Amino acid sequence: MKLEERSSHEENPSESCEGHILWQLRKFSLEEPFSLERRALLLLGGAELLNLILPWRGLCFASVPKKDYSLLYELTQLESIDEPLLTFCDYGEDPDQETKDRIMSDIALRQDLLERVFSKFGSTNQVRLTFDSLQVKLLFVPEIREKFADAYKKFCIQAIDYILHKTKLGNPYHAIVNPLEANPKIPGEGKIAYLVHQLGKQYKAICTFTNEEGRSVKYQLKGAFFSKHLGAVDVDIEFPQEGVYKLTRRNYSIWQDRAKNVCTLLNIPIEETLHFIIGRYTDRKIEEELQKETVTNVSEVKRIAEYWMSVEEAIIGGLAKIFIRDFLKGQFGKVSSSQIELDHEKYSQIPQYKFRSEGITLVERMGYEQALDVYMSDPGDFNRLLIRHSKQHDSHLGNMP
Repeated sequence: MKLEERSSHEENPSESCEGHILWQLRKFSLEEPFSLERRALLLLGGAELLNLILPWRGLCFASVPKKDYSLLYELTQLESIDEPLLTFCDYGEDPDQETKDRIMSDIALRQDLLERVFSKFGSTNQVRLTFDSLQVKLLFVPEIREKFADAYKKFCIQAIDYILHKTKLGNPYHAIVNPLEANPKIPGEGKIAYLVHQLGKQYKAICTFTNEEGRSVKYQLKGAFFSKHLGAVDVDIEFPQEGVYKLTRRNYSIWQDRAKNVCTLLNIPIEETLHFIIGRYTDRKIEEELQKETVTNVSEVKRIAEYWMSVEEAIIGGLAKIFIRDFLKGQFGKVSSSQIELDHEKYSQIPQYKFRSEGITLVERMGYEQALDVYMSDPGDFNRLLIRHSKQHDSHLGNMP
């Protein structure tokens, strides 16, 4: 099996709610998709987790000497490695948005397939795609180059300990692991980060194409690709029965080290750790908002959850900028400060980061301690400050859900 990697400048195709996409064959155009640097934050469904508790072997930040992380800069300049390709977890139902986007993007670029679909409907000008089933299998290429694996793991541990030292918050992790064998066990309790070189996704989907008159045809699609989402803390929303939902945050995260931007690489453990630390306050707020409203469908739940996850991204953007800047002061050897600056314009183009720019300036103005105190007390208070700050700078954040 061969996994293909697309351009690093991708843009999501236009998609309507609940996994549909509308195509017009005779007026069809699609720009190169724009890729996220993180996996989608909202997933519907859950994964069965195996019981395993692993010890955390962190460092006391006060005892950590200054390090030269220029080896990590060297890592970002190398070509990616595509093997060995191992199974992380087997197929399971998973409405992963990145996989949906990839399928829709691939179909949209296959004019021959679209013409065959349209030919089955006669004179129809439009068809709509619905995902009836989507199964995803996670694959990974381990980081087998020992010097790079050790360098990145040490950086992750030291950066995490620095955050815990500054915030005085509890350590969320049981372990940081470089898996080298297939099917690494996932703990039933505690949190774990898996450091890999590349993350792949293999999928099997059953899709229905429907025309304007309601006629439909089903297709089974299979494929595989390397993920562009370099790290994530995923949120699951399950619906065990009508009108009842369960929101949980997965207790593991997979971090790729094959980033081409050194600042992206260094931000992964910092941002994902902050998601683990403050995510419970966001989840509590989402549950409060869902209690206030009469939620009748998955789209409504998703709309509310995505809004508050975007607010979480706003504070994390500001916190991460402060922490990485301070942590790397004098510690990055030959790499200049300009090489560890994120492209915030790129982030602003991605819906889940729509508040990021305002969040960064707000957190810098407030200071990280006050920003954390406000958010942990009530994310709604931080959101109101975010909106007020945005209005003062003639920027529009959009309406709350």
